[in-house]
Amino acid sequence: MNIKKRIYFCFGIVLILFISSCSYISDIGKEYNWVETSNGIKFWYFSDEVASSYHWSGSTWNNFAHGNGVFTVYDEDKNVITQENVTAYYGALYERHIKNLSDGKYVGEIFEDEMYGFGVLIKNNNEIFVGQFENSIPNGFLDWYVNNKLNYSGYWVNGLFDGEGVFYKDGTETAGIWKGGKIHEKMIELEDSLGY
Repeated sequence: MNIKKRIYFCFGIVLILFISSCSYISDIGKEYNWVETSNGIKFWYFSDEVASSYHWSGSTWNNFAHGNGVFTVYDEDKNVITQENVTAYYGALYERHIKNLSDGKYVGEIFEDEMYGFGVLIKNNNEIFVGQFENSIPNGFLDWYVNNKLNYSGYWVNGLFDGEGVFYKDGTETAGIWKGGKIHEKMIELEDSLGY
């Protein structure tokens, strides 16, 4: 390769890197939160003083924007501020809002590089956790899915069922008080087809 071609090649690489980083630069200083659309769909988006309402028309997973769709932002007079076709991922409208982990991906609140607050944790072993995290572990109210089926809905402490919750297994629903991941006080057990 002659010198002129090398210079153009290097310039092209630098230009591609610059353009791809511009979307990250536009995020600097923005505060992101979970926002709910006028039709009840949740997504991860920056706080915008101009925006009055949002709308999602497209695929969903448990009321989260997920898959292909059209995302629209309106001002208080219902004028369209922006409208774009996106492929959402468990509420994240853009790939840069997905935190890659060694065992999966996360969309949501981060504090000092830890999952902290409300989020969606999608693990590589087909588990999905939706709810409150503290120090990157389930802590607070969460729903736990395995293979897209609800397994547990309730309170967690330090990554274990703890407090009121409902466990679904083999067509049975067990509601009760949990301590350290085990049933402590069974309130009711019903046959149910919702869960795992």
